[in-house]
Amino acid sequence: MSDPAARPSTLRLGALVLVALLALLALLVSMRPSGAPEAAPPEAARAERTRVVLGAPEAAPDGPLDEASLEEAARGDLGLSLRNRVCALCAAGALGEAVCGRCNTTARAGRVVVDVVGTDGRPFPDHSVMVTSECSRYGGGGSGFLDLPEGRCELTAVRVDGPFHVPGEPVTVDVVADEETYLLLEVPSDPWGGVGVNVRGVGEDLVVDQLFAGAAAEGILGEGAVLLGIDGRDVEGMLPREVAQLLAGPAGTSVEVRFGVEGADGWVEQTVRIERRVIRAHEVPMTARDPG
Repeated sequence: MSDPAARPSTLRLGALVLVALLALLALLVSMRPSGAPEAAPPEAARAERTRVVLGAPEAAPDGPLDEASLEEAARGDLGLSLRNRVCALCAAGALGEAVCGRCNTTARAGRVVVDVVGTDGRPFPDHSVMVTSECSRYGGGGSGFLDLPEGRCELTAVRVDGPFHVPGEPVTVDVVADEETYLLLEVPSDPWGGVGVNVRGVGEDLVVDQLFAGAAAEGILGEGAVLLGIDGRDVEGMLPREVAQLLAGPAGTSVEVRFGVEGADGWVEQTVRIERRVIRAHEVPMTARDPG
């Protein structure tokens, strides 16, 4: 039989062990990462914008392919190597439009796997970004993969912020047939704004034809004002959408606008600075095609 006098010591020892375990558990909980977003990646990691991650072509599926499977193959869903073979048959005229319409290019292609992030290193939802390419008819989607013709290709990520399309810096990549390349594309993270006007071409002039309600330009630019320069840059010969893009920029920054108006005393030119403000999509008139 155990000694009854020893039981209090045993109980005290058990209590001390329990307290120690609870303290260790509290320490582990305090070390868990919080729900705060991850920090932006270091500049050195961002600097390495492209790298080859896969060089071997995939093996084709066994057996013949029906038309639905051929369409999948032409889209690249069954692997890059098979996609190239099917689209080569399209280039030779051996397959119909239902299949060949899925090839964004009938040239031999390489695959570019794209991630789109903000300049702060954090990703945007796919529905708010798109990727444009100057080397194929591809333009759309967010992060994912693109099958592009071999050769040099320039890709740009564009973020949709209200009525504005916010472009990132273009990135050039060398696309190699049957190889996969990883590409990081960045778009500005700052909220975008404008001066609150619509730009329209009238003959050779670029004219303010609408001011939005509560626009930053209200009382400064009037309807009919002819835009002559933006931030010291002459806008003659530009398209309205190009001028609208120059007027837009990070909300809270300002833009210098040179414009001319026909007044009672003749033609008058002025240069003003206007602060860009956030503009929501519903604040833009339905008839406005080039908001800035």
